[in-house]
Amino acid sequence: MIRYLGTRLLQAFASILGVATAVFFLARMTGDPIALLLPDSATTEMRDRLRAMLGLDKPLWQQYVDFLHNLVTFDFGTSLRTGRPVAEMLSQALPATAGLAAVSLIIIILFAIPLGILGAMHRGKLVDSFGRLIALLGQSLPSFWLGIVLILIFGVFLHWLPVAGSRYWTSYILPAVTIGLVPVAGIVRLTRSSMLEVMKADYLMMAAAKGVPRNRIVVKHALRNALIPVLTFTGLTLCYLLNGSVVVENVFAWPGLGRMILDSVTFRDFPTITGVVMTIAFVYSLVNFLVDVLYGLIDPRIRYR
Repeated sequence: MIRYLGTRLLQAFASILGVATAVFFLARMTGDPIALLLPDSATTEMRDRLRAMLGLDKPLWQQYVDFLHNLVTFDFGTSLRTGRPVAEMLSQALPATAGLAAVSLIIIILFAIPLGILGAMHRGKLVDSFGRLIALLGQSLPSFWLGIVLILIFGVFLHWLPVAGSRYWTSYILPAVTIGLVPVAGIVRLTRSSMLEVMKADYLMMAAAKGVPRNRIVVKHALRNALIPVLTFTGLTLCYLLNGSVVVENVFAWPGLGRMILDSVTFRDFPTITGVVMTIAFVYSLVNFLVDVLYGLIDPRIRYR
């Protein structure tokens, strides 16, 4: 177990290092950032001063070493758009996105997994048709369109919920539903198909023949064995939620990572882009590591070698 966890940690570190290296060189392959940050009328002295301030006057290898050192110390530099430290901006945007992700994940788990289980238990009946309809809508409706429709219905016409910002707890409802509909569709279909596959197993038929109650068979035996693919998809969903949705966060004016990355790309704010991309890489590595650990807790047949 310890050896496996150490190996996974090394793999996560290698992934983050690879992303950092790609970000460093790709940012410099786009051209001279000084030409983007200063107008054509800027003097040579102004260009040299800005180049020295950004550390671009050093050799490339030294820039790379300084870049990695700053990442280790969580020093992403200063935003070219706002003049604030990027780490400070991330400390404000990440909790907003994490809170929205938590609410969305609760909605997904409480709604999608039971609906998938019921669809498998009552195949071809009304609840199964309803689940497949939700899955179809979730995979068909664009997020920006759904967000606008929810704003018009619950914010403009009914005046039930706020439509922008994150000042009140009710502000989480509309964006959480909007960003969570697509994962709900995937988890409903995956849970249903996994349950249908597991329920064909001989040991479940034997348990039913011995008189074990059906609810106990479904919850204790079938569901636990069917959760492995669902857990994998839920881990990817959590990464998607924690990294923020650019479309949804801009529709609802949500002060999270998605809106932050869009503003940074629009204004060519390279330090902020670097900070957000590295945060996303860290989140993906951390969630994938936790999912690998949970595999063994859910299914005792899995052993770490």
